[in-house]
Amino acid sequence: MKRRLYSFGILLVLVMITSSSYAQKKDLKPADYAQWQNIYGTSLSDDGSWFAYQISLVEGDGWLMLTNTNTDQEHKFMYSSAPLFSGNNKWFAFRIGVSEDEEQKLEDQNERVKYDMGLVNLETAEVDTFKMIQDFEFNEVGSHLIMQKYKAEEVKTSGTDVILRDLEKGTNQLFGNVAEYDFNDSGSHLAFTVDASEKLGNGVQLVDLANNSISIMDSDTESYKGLTWHEEENALAFMKTKSDTIHTDETLLVYAYPSVDELSTVHIFDHTENNMLPEHHKVVDFAGITWSDDRETIFFGIQEWEVKKDEPEDTSAIAKLNEDLDPTNVEVWHWRDAEIQPQQEVRQNQNRRDNYLSAWHLNDDSFVQLEDEQIENVSLTGDQQYAIGYDPNPYEPAFREQWNDIYLVDTKTGERSMILERHENASASPGGEYVLYFKDNDWWTYEIEDGTHTNITQNIDARFENYKAVFGRENFRPFGSGQWVEGDEWVLLYDEYDVYLVWADGEDHQNLTNGTEDEIQYRQTRLDYEEDYLDENDPIYFSKYGYYTKDRGYARLDRRDRLQELIYDSKMISRLDKADDANAFVF
Repeated sequence: MKRRLYSFGILLVLVMITSSSYAQKKDLKPADYAQWQNIYGTSLSDDGSWFAYQISLVEGDGWLMLTNTNTDQEHKFMYSSAPLFSGNNKWFAFRIGVSEDEEQKLEDQNERVKYDMGLVNLETAEVDTFKMIQDFEFNEVGSHLIMQKYKAEEVKTSGTDVILRDLEKGTNQLFGNVAEYDFNDSGSHLAFTVDASEKLGNGVQLVDLANNSISIMDSDTESYKGLTWHEEENALAFMKTKSDTIHTDETLLVYAYPSVDELSTVHIFDHTENNMLPEHHKVVDFAGITWSDDRETIFFGIQEWEVKKDEPEDTSAIAKLNEDLDPTNVEVWHWRDAEIQPQQEVRQNQNRRDNYLSAWHLNDDSFVQLEDEQIENVSLTGDQQYAIGYDPNPYEPAFREQWNDIYLVDTKTGERSMILERHENASASPGGEYVLYFKDNDWWTYEIEDGTHTNITQNIDARFENYKAVFGRENFRPFGSGQWVEGDEWVLLYDEYDVYLVWADGEDHQNLTNGTEDEIQYRQTRLDYEEDYLDENDPIYFSKYGYYTKDRGYARLDRRDRLQELIYDSKMISRLDKADDANAFVF
């Protein structure tokens, strides 16, 4: 009897709740759903005093909001997107589009939307509009803004007009036929390549933003590409095309200026003259250019250079018979192929861009090829003294797991040494002292200097292998890892719930989160992607996820190793971001 009364009581409560809910609900129409809003494209100024976010509707025109976080003053810009603050917190730029109806009209006429750009003076709230701007960028210190115009349809080169605006003076300077442009890291210089229709004015030019002086670094009728600044120093590198009569396409010369303050000091890599590359190989642009930290080495890619074929036309009966056959219905599979036929077809375009990473040492003008048909997928260590390369050939074809012999390659000599046999992958620490890898359900480090392997998690009472992910694999993969600290002393590693600070030599460790008891999963949240490592004096931020409750939020570990919950609730909480120079956050 009590059980029946209890059941009836529950039913009565449910009926009351349901009736109350129906009484309060609005009768929603499809038009109401069409006005549902979504926030995305958030951005904070470096000092945290301004916040921009984009609103989109399920159907209809969205807008961009700009809010002063100190005064709650707001500005609304219709049809706008791509918010961008200057580094000095004085300016705000954004893209101005058109209404959905106008965009549909243009699409019906086979035309694309061409955007304008808005520029807001954050001190006065004045707004300037610049017509037909395809892209825009501030320099690091916020003193200048560059705006790229749309290229005219009849122009066959890659060059277009750009406008350099001095934000303090309010003046604009036009440069024509610009193909590539980039500010240096300090914001003191602008470099750009010129690609003109007549080719006579092609070259690379440098603008000193302090006095607006222009220097021509190189000029020719050839094309220039791959403009690359050093991340911290005023060093600049670029490529210039060169052809010959033997090969089907162009190769590239590489120019390196260790300092743009001394333009007389330039290094030029011309393999057609110095014969440093293997025979019938060329330099490619799609692999890009990478500076070493010490500005003594340039890294780029090379690949085979196709030789022109001068074959007479085959007029034989077999050739005529072959013309009538349809080869598209024939696939040739071979058991020794490293990749099965469908995989070969998928990778066909990617294979055309396969190249071998190489190093050019400026001091002695020497060349070292780091990658070849055996060693592939080469990546540099943090200090660029070595590279990690993979040799999958002994284990191909492979399906569920991709095994490799993993090598360490000396970037100065090209000398190779195998450090792991039949392994999936490994990564280098940002300082270049260690290689980190997962083996036998534990994390290991390989110390590059003395060549020793150390199991750094064997003394930790935790499972670092993702035992919940079962995919028919031979070995479990790890739950994952976070960042290294500056100096490579320790690294963040994950078990199912917690984040551990583990010393690279395996001598010590610390559980930073203690989420196992409450079954809350912690993972590091990166707020600064410009640095590859953690500063030991900075706090560490973590996302929180209740494995069973599905609650979400964030926590912070301060310098005194105190874990503080910032927010945690029964909601979807995500996309934590921080102002670069202030403790202002948005999520």
